Amino acid sequence: MRVQLSGIAELAFPTTPPFDSVISFSIVRGDVDSLIAYALYSVSVSEVNPNAVQVVTINASDYNIPLPPSNELVYTLYIFCTADATRIGMESFNAVAYSD
Repeated sequence: MRVQLSGIAELAFPTTPPFDSVISFSIVRGDVDSLIAYALYSVSVSEVNPNAVQVVTINASDYNIPLPPSNELVYTLYIFCTADATRIGMESFNAVAYSD
């Protein structure tokens, strides 16, 4: 089996974030020990103004997955930001599984 995954989130910053702020995305299969993908986005002070919105995305693939005993694959997308941000608007996480 193989799975194609994609995610998107929109974050609003009420104030100018600190210079070294980052947004991280991570995708896990099953439990938190099965990391599939990880992405970091830096939030640049020069690019983000007060009340600015930032859209971040992630695309990943998971290959050679054994068929789980429950016949169910579970993936979770985690998002974290080191600055004061609020998740707003568009937000989705999609997966498509293929098998021969």
